[in-house]
Amino acid sequence: ETKTECPICYCDINPHSYDYMITPCNHVFHVDCLTRWMNVNMTCPIADPICHQLKYIHHLFFKR
Repeated sequence: ETKTECPICYCDINPHSYDYMITPCNHVFHVDCLTRWMNVNMTCPIADPICHQLKYIHHLFFKR
């Protein structure tokens, strides 16, 4: 089994939990890590200039 690491906190991501998000540019993050990141910067922490769809993700998952 291949382990996936959150590029923000560097901790392992459990693929059997629901505690992760995949961005449109196919990067995987813990939900809490990506949420904190998006409060400061609305671009992907890895594909910064490439992924402009995080505003859409933020709207879908966090605006109630």
